[in-house]
Amino acid sequence: MDYEGLNVARALEETIQREAAEAEEASPPDIPPDSWVRKNIKSYPRAEKLQLPDPAPAPMSVGDVLSRRRSCRNFSGEAVQLTALASALGGALLTRGDALSRPYPSAGARWPVETYVIARNVEGLAEGAYHYDATNHMLALVNANISAEWLEKCFRVQEFSPMPQAVAVATATFMRSWVRYGIRGSRFAYQEAGAAIMALDLASTAVGLDTVWLGGFDDVLLSEALGLDWSQDSETPVLGLGIGRAVSE
Repeated sequence: MDYEGLNVARALEETIQREAAEAEEASPPDIPPDSWVRKNIKSYPRAEKLQLPDPAPAPMSVGDVLSRRRSCRNFSGEAVQLTALASALGGALLTRGDALSRPYPSAGARWPVETYVIARNVEGLAEGAYHYDATNHMLALVNANISAEWLEKCFRVQEFSPMPQAVAVATATFMRSWVRYGIRGSRFAYQEAGAAIMALDLASTAVGLDTVWLGGFDDVLLSEALGLDWSQDSETPVLGLGIGRAVSE
């Protein structure tokens, strides 16, 4: 198996640590700067947008969700309903009120994690890569040219056939955390990505969807598909979650 696309991770980690050290403050100021308290919200004003259905209340208890959660590696060809996907996204990630609070924690409320959805077989949603707007519960189309073949190539280390009906990707915009926490901010960003994906995993399970965590992918292909620009935003994919319907037993 060709792991060339995965091997950029080592160079990326070296870059992350170097640039984090450069961004670190020598000592915290008496008055927090604007960069510490500014709300971090990514938007795509020119992109085609889809307002998602309101999230439905979770039909089961936390205990039931935890007992049912499994890693699925046999996905079917059955389409995922957009209402179910919207409920999972909203239940796990949606901002609550004006305080920019979400169902998962963020160190210093820096919110370095963004979430994208790659739709392969979602009824009511065209194939493509979308950014999830956690403030307005909307999807913004960032790339309409996403094929099943590309998806399998990008995540080929997982050896799925077929791939999940949708893949959620958590990215880390590291500078949001670096400006306040320096090198330790990288650790916080990774922690938050795990918390966000875990929340989405459980929310997906609660609405009857099947999931699997995706830690192996081609960094270059995925970044290009999502339109990520490291030099401009210090943003890179760090974790994925396959979401779909399992093969019936």
